[in-house]
Amino acid sequence: GNSAQYTTVQPTLTNVEFNIKLKYNIPSDGKGHIVALQSKTLPTIFNYLVVPKIEQSAFLIARITDWEAINLLPGHANLYFNNSYVGKTYINPLTLSDTLSLSMGRDKSIEVKRELLADKSTERLIGTNNKKTLSYKIEVRNSKPITVEVIIKDHIPVSQQDDIKVEVLDKTGGELDDLTGIITWREKIKTKEKKAFNLAFEVTYPKNTPLSLY
Repeated sequence: GNSAQYTTVQPTLTNVEFNIKLKYNIPSDGKGHIVALQSKTLPTIFNYLVVPKIEQSAFLIARITDWEAINLLPGHANLYFNNSYVGKTYINPLTLSDTLSLSMGRDKSIEVKRELLADKSTERLIGTNNKKTLSYKIEVRNSKPITVEVIIKDHIPVSQQDDIKVEVLDKTGGELDDLTGIITWREKIKTKEKKAFNLAFEVTYPKNTPLSLY
């Protein structure tokens, strides 16, 4: 067997002690050697996160539950997926969330496109106000041989001034967080299927006010 089978864990107030009841040899060659002290299998849900306003790529996310009982320590961790190294992350066991989310990197099998619809985006003057309408289409295509769950996030401006109004005209069933302006869609997309999500909003503001939309 390996050392994980002979290891007990003793949490203290400030750290976690690993007591290993097994003798083994470590070469004295001046090189670093890794010994597996503990191995755990945890329930994990996989889905994809897409934020096309920032990057038109899909990121595979592993969402791990029931992780509180395994005595994780805060620090950097190496991530491997299908026996391939995908990068580093930072694990913070002091988080209040009951789900630990880890990014497993981009997946090119999920194709993402976000475009401004010029024919549906307008700007006009009504009285003393400008009305600017912006309309976008987000497309997500699943090239994988299985159905996947995709979480898509986009964003509308949030006004901090009474004379500037923002109104959502279309969000294709997405959920809007009024405080942050973030719109979230959660969809299951079948293999070879492409789904489209529309986002349109209108900003009303005084005509002499400079406006920056991002």
